[in-house]
Amino acid sequence: MSGGELRRAALARALPARPRVLLCDEITSGLDTVTRRDVLGTLMELVRERDGLALVLITHDLATAGLAHRVAVLDAGEVVEQGPARTVPADPRHPFTRAMVGTAEPVART
Repeated sequence: MSGGELRRAALARALPARPRVLLCDEITSGLDTVTRRDVLGTLMELVRERDGLALVLITHDLATAGLAHRVAVLDAGEVVEQGPARTVPADPRHPFTRAMVGTAEPVART
């Protein structure tokens, strides 16, 4: 299976249990742009359709994190900055966040 297929299969296995929280750790890492967009689109669709489903995205990619409502930036396991997803990348306060913003790639919102 390809990376995208493996991620979709993992989602398909998790969803019948109707979880209240869906934890996705680096779900887009190593995926090509098209597959990445499809996986993120699927996740956003699930959040819209399933009332009460909370999605936690763990990622090194602030562009992907920008799909969230809130962002927490961790450095060495410690939260160094947090806030609305549109505010944190636009006005980073912590040096680690500023470094991440400098390497972020834009993601189209679905």
